Amino acid sequence: MSRLYKKPLYRPVPVGATIVEANDGTKYAVWLAGGREKSAKYIETENGPRIVEESQVYIARYTDATGRFRERSTGCRDLRAAEHKLNSWLQEVDKVKAGIVSQDELEVGQKMQGKIADYLPDFEWHLKTKPATANHILSTLSRIKKVCIACHFTKMTDMNADLLLRWLQVQIDNGMGARTRNSYRESMNTFCNWAVAKGYLHYNPFKKVPKLREGVDVRHERRALTGEEIAKLLKAAEEHDHYMTL
Repeated sequence: MSRLYKKPLYRPVPVGATIVEANDGTKYAVWLAGGREKSAKYIETENGPRIVEESQVYIARYTDATGRFRERSTGCRDLRAAEHKLNSWLQEVDKVKAGIVSQDELEVGQKMQGKIADYLPDFEWHLKTKPATANHILSTLSRIKKVCIACHFTKMTDMNADLLLRWLQVQIDNGMGARTRNSYRESMNTFCNWAVAKGYLHYNPFKKVPKLREGVDVRHERRALTGEEIAKLLKAAEEHDHYMTL
């Protein structure tokens, strides 16, 4: 059996809400939000009064190929779109039962379709278990988010080495130093190595992105002095020596 439904969300009663009772005895909380009147079912619970609202997206409930009960958010507000997502999951279940793919392969594939933003809190917790400062953790997460926004990396499968290389080169052309450029590369590699270990990726797509030599700052390329510049330098040295002997 499988079905779609909108999950009830229990929230505190908004400040200033008025409680009204319908003809059938059902109570509702009515309040103003952003200049508009809103309402939700009102109930009394062990933890105090609450309002009950439906989730904005549909939740799918079904049984996977191992017989395990699954409950997953479709991420869809539209019922027809949610039905399409549920049917695709049921087709995956049939593939496992038919031996076309294994359950482990299927779960890895599902994780790879997950949103990067959903995995960042776990990655942050992972960093906190390491000998890293709070500033290092904050900087690492900030660099990852900046790259993902700039390169349009939304899902784990969106991450692409060519896109990262192009973005990094643009930053270099705009004056970014080699050390800073390498820090972005390192942050993305750290995140992807963690994702591979967790089974969220098959491999690290940024593993072969080259690291620049930090001893040579591409923003300040050195060159040999011209004959005119050498002459001016010698003249300045002579004038300095003459001044010191006075």
